[in-house]
Amino acid sequence: MKKIILDGYEDMELYLEIVEYESNNTKAVFINSLESYEDSSCLETFLEITTNHEDAEKYLGADEILVKTWSENEPFVKSLLSSGFFEDTGRRIEVSQWCEAAIWKLTNISNSSQGL
Repeated sequence: MKKIILDGYEDMELYLEIVEYESNNTKAVFINSLESYEDSSCLETFLEITTNHEDAEKYLGADEILVKTWSENEPFVKSLLSSGFFEDTGRRIEVSQWCEAAIWKLTNISNSSQGL
């Protein structure tokens, strides 16, 4: 996992996690927060950046992800893009009659960070 800093959340310890959706082996990207309790610490999901869509693998390159840029994710888009880990390709996929998911490229992420 790689540490990520998001505008407005600098006081939180946030980490980028990359795994795969089982249904189509496309990348699933999460931001996890380090939560400390009285006698332990753990990582909890803070934000799921990606969305999964049937046949998404047909549209995505090796280092590309399908990003949910609406609803609860909308306020994070600018900060995610300025983090240095993502680049907007400008391409979109319609995922419903109301929403389009953005295709972003993963940057500055080595293969060794995936699945950790």
